[in-house]
Amino acid sequence: MSDIQTSAAAPSTPASSLQNFNLKDVWASPGVRQIAALVGVALAVAVGVTIFMWAQKPGMQTLYSGLNTQDEAEMVEALRQAGITFKQNSSGGAIQVAAEDVHRARLQLASQGLPRSAGGGFETMREEQGIGVSQFLENARYQHALETELSRTISQLQPVRSARVHLAIPQRSAFVRNRQQPSASVLVALYPGRRLEDGQVDAVVHLVASSIPELQASKVSVVDESGRLLNRSGDAALGLSTTQLEYRTRLEDTYRGRIEQLLLPVLGPGRVSAQVSVDLDFSALEETRESYAPDGKVLRSEQRSENRDVTNEAVGVPGALSNRVPNSAEQGEGSRATSLQQTRNYEVDRTLSHRRSDPGRLRRISVAVLVDHIPDVAAGGDKTKPLDAAELAQIENLVKDAVGFDVERGDTVSVSNLSFIAPQELAPMDVPLWDKPVVRSLGRQLLGAAVLLIIAFVILRPALRSALNPPYPVSEVKPAALAGAPAAAAGAMAVEGQDEAPRAAPLPPMERKLSIARDAVREDPKRVAQLMKQWVGDD
Repeated sequence: MSDIQTSAAAPSTPASSLQNFNLKDVWASPGVRQIAALVGVALAVAVGVTIFMWAQKPGMQTLYSGLNTQDEAEMVEALRQAGITFKQNSSGGAIQVAAEDVHRARLQLASQGLPRSAGGGFETMREEQGIGVSQFLENARYQHALETELSRTISQLQPVRSARVHLAIPQRSAFVRNRQQPSASVLVALYPGRRLEDGQVDAVVHLVASSIPELQASKVSVVDESGRLLNRSGDAALGLSTTQLEYRTRLEDTYRGRIEQLLLPVLGPGRVSAQVSVDLDFSALEETRESYAPDGKVLRSEQRSENRDVTNEAVGVPGALSNRVPNSAEQGEGSRATSLQQTRNYEVDRTLSHRRSDPGRLRRISVAVLVDHIPDVAAGGDKTKPLDAAELAQIENLVKDAVGFDVERGDTVSVSNLSFIAPQELAPMDVPLWDKPVVRSLGRQLLGAAVLLIIAFVILRPALRSALNPPYPVSEVKPAALAGAPAAAAGAMAVEGQDEAPRAAPLPPMERKLSIARDAVREDPKRVAQLMKQWVGDD
């Protein structure tokens, strides 16, 4: 035992100490292995917690990106009030929500008209421009800002969900005589079930025309998301034709709604179908007529004047005697003149009529009604039976009264009783199993659990076992050096090896190793000291 201590305390130079340093011996020490095991356990726990949190965290998907500050603030507040978990990326103006909440979040934001705009307006003009920016880029930047501001203004209308404005503004040039006029196009996206009235369309047109210098209202086109031209663009003939078609469609829908609403309580939902066709007269007629009745005259005024003139002829020789007043016997016969003038004014029966008929006069209406068979209560089940003639006649009379049937106008009403085909329900679209949110979430959790199990059984368990049971360097003893070991120690080691072989354990427990080493030192200390010297010399 004293030889072992003397050999261990022998002085050595720094070079020999560095040469004798063995990393395996350091790692074989119990303290180092325990510290390494604790560090490994801590790292494994941290990795496990991270994986667990990753598995529990829902998959985030981008809801909107490229938002300005105002829209982003309003959307964040709306999502917070709706109780939807979100993640905000302020640097890119993006908002992310869980994959299963994307559709619900978009519906919630769309109900509040968010986002209201896309891109920057005149606030981008306050940003600093780089040195050397061309005039073309400045004009393009200003035009884009103007388009954005007009889009925001139009989006403030109640039926409008979003709007986009495109401006075509030609450049001014002193060398061009016939310069093109500016024009504009507006695309509006309306809320479901809403429409722009004619006055609102005109307001949009004049709003855009008033915002651009020298832009005429006839150069502005307003189109909805279905591709329909909402304004007339100065074409009177096209505008009148479109108006006529819209009026005719509304009138037919009104009559059809009356018929279906009237027959719905009697036949039930889905058992009646009606179509109405109207013939309208859109000609504008203005007529003025003046008529006289020759037999119907009335004396309005009468003027009558009568003149009587009596003259006497001269008798005798002209002279002094003739100037005397003659005797009565000498007077001759005189002349008499009578004139009668009468004027009568009669008032003739005169009729003046002025008639003006507005466009859209109903000339003829045709109605076709299709009625389904009614359920047969006596037969039971899903059996149906046709209506009898009396019931069809009653339905026809009801339809005539609902549309204002007029025989003189040439109206027609047709009622038919046929069996309807039950509509087939569409099969739901099969979503792949791996695309379902529930399966994805479960897969993430199972993957996290599998990683945790791998860490526990592959890293933690061997590390703890190695820290608690460090390998003993006796296993590295050369066979020639252990040839003269005591029989008891060799027998004990052989027995231990036989005991461990069936259990497939590479090393015996710590206590048995120490017991074998103590027995070897106790029985033959010189041989052990020689063995230690040989190990030191080999290292």
